[in-house]
Amino acid sequence: MKTRSNPKSTAVSANWKPVDIYQRVTDLIVKRMEEGFFPWRKTWLVTEDGSVELPRNYLTGRVYSGINLMLLGSLPYARPYYLTFNQVKQLGGTVRKNASGAMVVFWKVETEEEATKRGEPTSRRFLLRYYYVFNITDVEDIDFKLPVLTPVVPKPTDETVTSCRAIMDAMPNPPAIHYRNTNRAFYNAKRDMINMPKPENFETSANFAVIAFHELIHSTGHASRLNRPELAKPNKFGSRNYAKEELTAEIGACYLAAVSGIDVTQATILDNSVGYLQNWLQALKNDKTLIIKAAGLAQKAADYVLGATSAELPELEEPAVATC
Repeated sequence: MKTRSNPKSTAVSANWKPVDIYQRVTDLIVKRMEEGFFPWRKTWLVTEDGSVELPRNYLTGRVYSGINLMLLGSLPYARPYYLTFNQVKQLGGTVRKNASGAMVVFWKVETEEEATKRGEPTSRRFLLRYYYVFNITDVEDIDFKLPVLTPVVPKPTDETVTSCRAIMDAMPNPPAIHYRNTNRAFYNAKRDMINMPKPENFETSANFAVIAFHELIHSTGHASRLNRPELAKPNKFGSRNYAKEELTAEIGACYLAAVSGIDVTQATILDNSVGYLQNWLQALKNDKTLIIKAAGLAQKAADYVLGATSAELPELEEPAVATC
């Protein structure tokens, strides 16, 4: 079968220059936020077997994580299945002419040769790299077999609360959870406890779930768990560490909502806070590494809550073809 040449997005030309990956990713996220869209907040489709359809590699079945889940999940494709250019060829297909690839980042251990160039004898430094993947709608000559979707039906109030509490109850080494103060939801690191208003005090059950998950993610930063420096001491609103911890909790809460099938678009509390949005936007513009680091911390925190083991860094997937 005759295949087309490598699409423009994956080609390495004589005019190639190093890409500031942190800046490019940050620019993508900031652009979406300035359009009024939170890239980590999305309603995911559900397949016939009840699984949530998160962005994944079609060939390996591997679900993307960390910042890649956010980048691919915010794209306007009907189904979130992706392939590298080489995987398309491996399956006997072709990438549609003029198709645009989507950036995926990963971490690579620096080689001894690279370390030597920096004047170091050896190194275990991690370097951020990227490659491109193509959504299956941009791939031709492959008969894709996809899971059947079921209609997206919002969970009843009781089921949403039950799903949320099931995750809270199953968390390893959990904080104490109280329902004493009916007006405030917060995590107290000194006492290692979460206070939540009761579900009936929220406008929607999804609000209860997202806020509960938000506080649960905060609690993973405790010294007895993941020991996040951002939680070790109080940070003022507007500071970098405050924005980083709040972003971590917000993104992590949406990860937990996704795996439990809770529709975060029904949750309106955080979306309505203009102050949070402006604080995050300013923090992202001031620190191009912030969103990638926060997404990685959020993934680790969500994995901790779910009893899973996170990778050392947010995304360690090795590409079939990398353009770095």
